[in-house]
Amino acid sequence: MLQKYVRVSNGSIEIKNIKGFKKRFVETALPFRLTKKFSTSMDKLISIAESESDNYADLAYAVQVVLEESVLEIINYWKNKTNAKGLSLAGGVFANVKLNQRLAEELNFESVRIFPNMGDGGISVGGVWSYLSESGLLEKELMPFDDMFLAPPLVNENEELLAYTNKVNYRKISKEELPKQIANAIWQGKLVGLHLGKMEFGPRALGNRSILIDPRLENINKIANARLKRTEFMPFAPAVLEEEAANWFDFDRIKDLYPFEYMTMTCRVRSEIQKLIPAVVHLDGTARPQIVNHRKTPIYWNVLNEFKNLTGVPVVINTSFNVHEEPINANLNDSISALQRNSVDMIFTEFGCFQGE
Repeated sequence: MLQKYVRVSNGSIEIKNIKGFKKRFVETALPFRLTKKFSTSMDKLISIAESESDNYADLAYAVQVVLEESVLEIINYWKNKTNAKGLSLAGGVFANVKLNQRLAEELNFESVRIFPNMGDGGISVGGVWSYLSESGLLEKELMPFDDMFLAPPLVNENEELLAYTNKVNYRKISKEELPKQIANAIWQGKLVGLHLGKMEFGPRALGNRSILIDPRLENINKIANARLKRTEFMPFAPAVLEEEAANWFDFDRIKDLYPFEYMTMTCRVRSEIQKLIPAVVHLDGTARPQIVNHRKTPIYWNVLNEFKNLTGVPVVINTSFNVHEEPINANLNDSISALQRNSVDMIFTEFGCFQGE
């Protein structure tokens, strides 16, 4: 039904409403706005979906399929016309990790890369990048970024941490013992909050503002979703040691693994592995893994390595350290509040552990 109103022609999108209104979006880099008439048509489609099914699942499925097919057709047209070898993506549409997987697997680009802050939040970086490029100041061989830990460190001294000890229990932990104790807490089934150094720029928590959970527990999704006020349609993502990633996840049809450093693409979980980490496997057998690099995030990498030593599994659940519909925790006080509300069982910083009564 939806495909009747969303069509692609010569690399551009065409939208038609139920009453016959038709608008063509020509070949342009400018974003388009959905017209009032098309919005009315979508309202009617929603009404039809509500009358013919018990929930929005059918409509959501239709939107996903039409999105995937439309974007694939658009990009394939321009790929053939330009002979481009690589694909760079930005904008909120490309927060759709399943779409990104299909672009990487089916269109045979040498690389498919999504800016990690792919929505409106990334416009600031895009503006600077555009200016440098137009001014001839952007070195062609220079990678535009090495990581997304771009916020200033809000807590970087042990003395500052001690200001919070009157709210919750706090104990110091040596740098050597820290990864072992974090991994042990995950192994015990705890919801563990990480509040480390600089906050991530973008919608994905990459280990500095993350909640880590044991992915082997089949019922942990229900428990964690209830505590974090998430719905069952919001799956959890795995973090995996870089050295083990290809053994657990199927990258065979994806030439460039860079998107997996930033959790911007799904892939298949290897069939023999799925039963070992059921909490992160989607219904279609995919997952949205984060490949964890020792150089960029040594504490995080060591936690995964210690968890592997305990369990034989080099994977943990990584979800953002926030309650649903709240921003990712910026400062330590935000994280302490989450602990007091029982969203997590404990918080680890570079210096030690906060725990409730």
